[in-house]
Amino acid sequence: MSNEEKKEVKKKERRQKKMEEILFSAEKIFLDKGIKKTKMIDIAHACDMSKGLLYFYFKSKDEIAWRILMKYSEEEYNNAIRYVSSLKGNSFDKLKNILELFINNQTKNYTSKSPAFIFREYILEIMQKEDINNEFVEEYESTTNRNLSVYVNLLKEGLGDGSIKSDIDPDLRGKAIGTSLGLYYRYMISMKENMGVGFYNQNVNELKELADVLLESVKAKP
Repeated sequence: MSNEEKKEVKKKERRQKKMEEILFSAEKIFLDKGIKKTKMIDIAHACDMSKGLLYFYFKSKDEIAWRILMKYSEEEYNNAIRYVSSLKGNSFDKLKNILELFINNQTKNYTSKSPAFIFREYILEIMQKEDINNEFVEEYESTTNRNLSVYVNLLKEGLGDGSIKSDIDPDLRGKAIGTSLGLYYRYMISMKENMGVGFYNQNVNELKELADVLLESVKAKP
């Protein structure tokens, strides 16, 4: 590696470290003040830098919030992978357990307003805007496909161990399972501010019923 290449590597490392520091400070401000009320100047002050320099690292407040959400999404995905690896039983049993984990985690996030929920709620709202950054949309789709692979892979394994119906397409059905649950949860998030406890209880029960229907649709008959 030439000296110029080494300098470029160090430059990228310094930039990455600085961006991580900004994200760390921004997250604390977002959670304390609220994402909508926070301005770029607030983040710049917390990072002891000018607003102009902050724009050198991030184009907007939304991009910062997006990066923080991606961090949580990565953690959730890795936790799901570790959880599946630790499960015993056939693939159908594992699929059932991972759906229960999804519902329990999302219910907990929904009721406690966890950091992951707060950032997901905000990003889902801005994604309704017509001027949303296409880069966000593309990365969101890529992340979604990665998450859906958990369901797809379990169905493929289930075809091998006989716990999943042999006449299904694991790719299509796996994506359908993950997408159905995800869309319903997004609906719950979008309606949360306008509805009360009764809405929450009803929709959590419906989310569980949806999971049961999806599981029954792939379960191999004895």
